[in-house]
Amino acid sequence: TLVFPNGDYIVGTTDGNTRDPGFDAITVPTGVTITGTSGNYSIPTTNLPSRSSPTRIRLRNNKQTIFRVGGCTNGVTIRNIELLGNSGLYGEGVRDRSGTIGFEALGKWAIDPATKQHSPNTSQFYRFENVIFQNFETGLMVHNLNKDNCSSGAQMCNQWQFDNVRVDHGFFINNNTGIYIDTFNTDWTIANSQFNYLAGNAPGHGIHIVRGASILIENTFGGGYNYEALIGGTFLYIDSVGSATLVNASSERSQRSIYTAPATTASSQVLTIVGSTFNDPIELTGRMNFASFGNKYFGSTMKIAPQVIVNS
Repeated sequence: TLVFPNGDYIVGTTDGNTRDPGFDAITVPTGVTITGTSGNYSIPTTNLPSRSSPTRIRLRNNKQTIFRVGGCTNGVTIRNIELLGNSGLYGEGVRDRSGTIGFEALGKWAIDPATKQHSPNTSQFYRFENVIFQNFETGLMVHNLNKDNCSSGAQMCNQWQFDNVRVDHGFFINNNTGIYIDTFNTDWTIANSQFNYLAGNAPGHGIHIVRGASILIENTFGGGYNYEALIGGTFLYIDSVGSATLVNASSERSQRSIYTAPATTASSQVLTIVGSTFNDPIELTGRMNFASFGNKYFGSTMKIAPQVIVNS
């Protein structure tokens, strides 16, 4: 267990501001619990002590990551802490957050080109409890190594297993993307969490599933701050998923509540919504199965392509 007492911890610098060229990320090994004293969120631009998180770890440069895990890393827990991107503090102007990540999981399912033997790759049993992700390009990111240059002879492309993930009481504030999932072999529960996002911080997504297996989102809410300049982007953006289920969920003050992309959607995909409320547009395209039970929608919410199979 690695304990961060009350404090403001700066990483990735040599003196608190200057980029450390030797810093890549804090690599987290198997079986580690990282804990602070509280998951209260900061308002970085104010100097009021009451609005500063008791324990926060933050960046001072772009293109840096705070925590990272790789393949065959299991049983990791992070709790009661704030992770803060390259944010302007009191008296500072806007800072460059491009390329910043709070927590990154990056791995691959390797294949020996000669013997065709598959190497161990699984990373699983991850818990993020009462963690704040604020002002990153991507708060929590899971993806495959060599995504754009994958060789199927040396790697199972887009199939790294990052499994049994639970985000509980998470707060994702003003990230360009809160959670980014891009591997077919991953299963998540995102519960009791909140996403505040802005379309102006493009793409302005709460949760973006590029590839995923089974995703459960329950008692979780998101949105922007108004329907004008501070409108949110998209609460849940899906490119391709096996099954996504929302229970007692809602978003508001967003351009879209849910969007499913047409290019890679297959007829085996399932989107299920139960006991939820959505006012802003839900746009379902491509071929998929949509099941809706006990929800409240408003008059202009549903925009469904003819190929979508609906059970309501």
